[in-house]
Formats: sequence, structure tokens, C-alpha cells
Amino acid sequence: ERAQNAATWSRLDVMQDLQVRDVDKRLSLFLSDLLKGYGNAYIALDCIDTARRVIASSDPARIGSRIAEPGPHAVIRHAGVAVLFARPSALAADAAEMEAPIPSAYSAGALGSLHLVLDWRRFSEVLDRAAREQGRMALVTDGAGATIAASGALESRRALAGASLADWLRTPDVAGEREGAPLSDSRVIEAGARFPPARGTGLGWFALIAQPTQQAFAPVQAMAGAFALLLVAIVAASVAAASWISRAISRPIVELTESVRQSFARDASPVAPRGGSREVRELGEAFSAMWRDLQQSQAELVRATRMAAVGEMASMLAHEVRTPLGIMRSSAQMLRREPRLSGEAVELVGFIEAQTDRLNRLVSRMLHIARPRAAVRVPAEAAELVRGAVAVLAPQQRAKDITIDVEAAPGLGLQCDPDELTQVLLNLLANALHAVPPQGHVRIAARPCEGGIEITVDDNGPGVPQGERAEIFTAFVSRREGGMGLGLAIVREIVVAHGGTVEAGESEWGGARFRVWLPRTEALS
Repeated sequence: ERAQNAATWSRLDVMQDLQVRDVDKRLSLFLSDLLKGYGNAYIALDCIDTARRVIASSDPARIGSRIAEPGPHAVIRHAGVAVLFARPSALAADAAEMEAPIPSAYSAGALGSLHLVLDWRRFSEVLDRAAREQGRMALVTDGAGATIAASGALESRRALAGASLADWLRTPDVAGEREGAPLSDSRVIEAGARFPPARGTGLGWFALIAQPTQQAFAPVQAMAGAFALLLVAIVAASVAAASWISRAISRPIVELTESVRQSFARDASPVAPRGGSREVRELGEAFSAMWRDLQQSQAELVRATRMAAVGEMASMLAHEVRTPLGIMRSSAQMLRREPRLSGEAVELVGFIEAQTDRLNRLVSRMLHIARPRAAVRVPAEAAELVRGAVAVLAPQQRAKDITIDVEAAPGLGLQCDPDELTQVLLNLLANALHAVPPQGHVRIAARPCEGGIEITVDDNGPGVPQGERAEIFTAFVSRREGGMGLGLAIVREIVVAHGGTVEAGESEWGGARFRVWLPRTEALS
């Protein structure tokens, strides 16, 4: 990496300031910024001329001084640049040097060299991290076995500085045991490996790791003693546990058997035993889940039967209902042609036509309620649907002098079937108008909520008891005298088809609250 830095930086345009001897100090400032950017990787960065005088430097005090010729060095080639690398001459040296020629952009030859002083302590820190375990030693040698860098424990050994470790390099990549001199006074386990080539040029260095044999095997010996003690403990624990397990297994099985027997007798879900093994608890939970599934399947079967009855009844009534609906719609269309109709009369005729169409679609909906169809989705505005439903029921509102508050936030876009969603709002509002007393209070609101749109209908009527709030959405379940119990079933069917939910609750006035949640699309423009 450092050779790559030297080769790249020496070819930068700013290095040409060496030709004018860095008169504006731009090159020195550039070198100073590089030094700061690389943290503690470098001690100094210099640009020297052909006479080896420092022209620009990251350290202003070095400008004008001379840099000695590098000692023994290796050549690392990167992108066609020959970078000289001179390693430290002493074992505990703090710096190494690199040089890369700076070519002239205006003539043949070089302007000088880029001189990099590397902080060699970073190299030793890497070896220290490799030798963190007790007694471990790490070092790097050249191809002749001379030590280049070593971990902290070895740097204090004076004999290592002049010693040759050439015979340690004969079997790289293979671990073995040998006499430890000069690294240690005892036998060691060691392994070595040759450095891979750097940018195509091998430095011929070796990395060696060694550890005294006694210290290396100390964890194994400690583990053998621990395993012996553990084996004794396991045998004793097994004898004690075997008798306890034999008793613990039978008790929850007996409890589960009795719970299942009683659940069939009292028609209640079996209770899983609290104790016992995981398998016994899972078996009890499986019985409870099976019981709940059976109850749910039974409820779904009842609902499906009622839906089938709705379809059968609707098929019988469809012909009889559609005929008068067609007559009413034709009559309304003829009334619309009367030239002397007032504006209010025209609006009422429009209501008649719209509602006859809606009733006709309702009949079709009842025919298909046992096999729901996919809704026709088009963009719609929630506020417009709410206001339209309120306008349709205005006559019933005025007849009982009921106050209807509308709180519909603008910009709530829906991807829905407007006719079906209007049917939902009309059913909920009609139920509220029927439930509240004269001069009662009803509120319908549409607002953003939980990633969708919440539509609520609140009233101050008698409300819905807690135990009946789930059943009222089932076909033929009605709390109203003379009601067929289809309105809320149709509401639930439409809302579920739109990917939403509907639930009953209690309003702030103590009456009923119906909450519809539908997924929201982008706001309409």
C-alpha cells in the first residue's frame, strides 16, 4: 500500500512545483495535508531534488536539509514505477524509507524524488497483536534469516539482533517443535510462511510465530482435568435426574389426559399442563390449538350456511324486486323531462335514479354474497363518499330531527369500488339513524390512521353490548325488530374485499361506534 502511495503521488501534477523549487509552498502544504490524512502511517513526506536537498516537506524544519542515500534496499514496482524500499537497519528502529522518482513533464529525466518516512512502529504493533497470548512470539525476517521486526517480548532480547534464523525458514507453512534458541531458552512450537509477492516483486520476507511448548499445551492439560471432573459430575447428576424425570414425565401426561376428557364433557378448550417436558407441553398446546380450530371451523361453517341461504333467498327475490325497481327508474327518468320541475325536485329525481341503481346492484350483491367477487377499484375521495352518503339519508335525518356531524379530512385518496363503499357508509348511517332517539346525535368522520384511512360512525343510541359486537356482522343476526341482519354482513363482506377491517365498539356518548379501516392510496390531486 505504501509503495502504491509513493508511485501514485510521484506522478501528480503538483509534484512539478519541484522544478520551480516550490516558491509558493503549495507542494509543502499538499504534503502536510497528505500526512494528516493518513494519520500515523508516515513520520514525514519530503520532495528532494537531484542533489538530495529537501525542497518541500510536510515538516517545514526539514526544508533545506539533505537526505542521505538509502542503505540496502529492495525495489517494488507499481504501475511501471520503481519504488525503493529501505528497511530499518536496527531491530528496534522506528522508521523505514521509500523513494519514488518524480519525472519532469517538460524534459527528459527526473526532477528529483518523493521521499516517504514510514512509521515502523505500526509494523511492530501488528506483531504485538499477533502475540497477545501468553508466551507467544512473532517476528519477520528477510530471506537470509536476519530479523526485520519483532513483537515487544523479542525486541528486548539483545542476542536476537545479530542472530540468523535461516534454519527456521526451511519448512515454511508447516508447524513443528524445535529448540527455541535464540528466541527462547526452552523448546517451542513454531510455524512460518513466506510473504506473498507485492505488486509482482517478492521481498523474500518470512513471518514466524513461536510459543514455548509447555505454555502451548497448558490449556489442553487444564481442559483434560476439567473434563475428568465434569465426567464425574455428569455421572452423579444423571443418576439423580433419572429418578426425577421418571416421575416428572408421568404426572403431566396424566394431567393432559384428564384435561382432554373434561374438555369434551364441558365443551371447553383443554388446558395444557404447566409442568412436564417440552414435548408434553407442546402436545397440550396442540390439543388446545386443535380445539380452537374446530370452534373456528364450526363458526365458519355456520357463516357459510347463512351466506348460502342469503344467496338462495336473493335468487328467489331478485326477479320480483328488479321489476318494480325498473319501473321506478323509468318513472324518475320521465319526471326529469318535465320542464317545470324545481331545482330541489330535480335533485330528488336524481336521488331516486341513483338509489334505484344502487338497489339493483344490491340485489346483485346479495346474489353473489355467498361467493364474493373482486371489487372494481378506481380512485375515489373519502370525503366525497361520506358527504354523498349523508346527502342520501337527509330525509330520514330531517324526519327525526337528528344532528349529523361530518368530519372528513380532504385529500384522503382511496382505490376502491365507490358504489360498494357508499353502500357500507349508507348501511352504517342508516343503522345509526334508526338507533338514536328523536333529536339524537350522529357523527361520521374520516381521517388518516395507521397507514390507512379510518372511517368512524358514532351515535348516542343504546349501543351494542360487549358480548354481541362480534356476532352482529354475521348474516341474519339483528338486534333491530323487523331487521333481516344482512346490512352489517354486507358491510363486512365489502370491507374485507377491499383489504380492510371493521369492528364495533362504544362511542364517547355511550352509544355505538363502528370503525372501518381501509388501506390508503396517494392523495387525489
